[in-house]
Amino acid sequence: MGNEEIRNEKSEKYFLDLSLNSNNLQDLQNNAENLNEKVSLRITLTNIQNNYNYSFQIFSVNGPSNLLPLNSKETLEKKSPTEAILKTAIIINYYFEREQKLLIDVDKFSEDGISQKFCIKTTLGRVMGSRKNTLNQQIPQSAGEILIISAEKIGQGEEIFKLDFDVRPNNPVDWKEIKNKFIFKLNSGNNLIYKSECISDNGVFNPIKIPAGILNKGMQFSFIDSKNDIVTEIFTNIQEMISGKILPVKISKNSYFNLVSKSSLRRNLSFIDYLKAGVQIGLSIAIDFTGSNGDPLSQKSLHYIGGL
Repeated sequence: MGNEEIRNEKSEKYFLDLSLNSNNLQDLQNNAENLNEKVSLRITLTNIQNNYNYSFQIFSVNGPSNLLPLNSKETLEKKSPTEAILKTAIIINYYFEREQKLLIDVDKFSEDGISQKFCIKTTLGRVMGSRKNTLNQQIPQSAGEILIISAEKIGQGEEIFKLDFDVRPNNPVDWKEIKNKFIFKLNSGNNLIYKSECISDNGVFNPIKIPAGILNKGMQFSFIDSKNDIVTEIFTNIQEMISGKILPVKISKNSYFNLVSKSSLRRNLSFIDYLKAGVQIGLSIAIDFTGSNGDPLSQKSLHYIGGL
């Protein structure tokens, strides 16, 4: 999927770039927590037998004899004659670069003392890599019960507001009055968010990126002259800025300029977002076996592998 503009009922703009290119791959590499995120596991058992109850416990497998329980053994709650759920969500850290083995114990028992025990082995990677992060697996040697494990990332990606605008004078006289004379301060409530450089010759300010959450009290632009006096102020918000609306800014009795916004709002996506969107990663490996690298049986060779 390439760049896609999505509008909701409030006409907010989100630009979601779900293609893994060199830029956003670098972002993921620089932001290590994107590869380590908390996920919530939800458990459902379908095709259950109505005269039986089921209990459930899941373990993280860190070695042949190292099992870490992720929950206390809990009886599933029946939602219908054929379906039962685990009421408590299981919280676990998901590491993309690791194999995280899971061992699932399911006990099936009836009031007359009949019981069976089932063991299911899987990995968290299989769950996260399944369609919609949901793994369906029939319990082996059972009466047809199906275990459904659904994973959901805890928390949403942070929204980033890109403030990008320029100023356009109403006439050449106005341009002489404002050229290289003004900076602006951006406040939200009583908090100073940003102080700009001077307006450039072409009326363009350098774009900046701001976490959208800190602008929840609106946006106040104060245009300041070389004497540090406020010449004029305007009040707006993210929605108005991303709509492309032209905002008139009066600087004297008979002169003004227009603030033309090219701002945008985007969500800072994590690696789980890419997985959920169906991203595919290909790996190509090439080995150079040219003669200049030497005999692979020689310890001096770049391709020496122990003489095998």
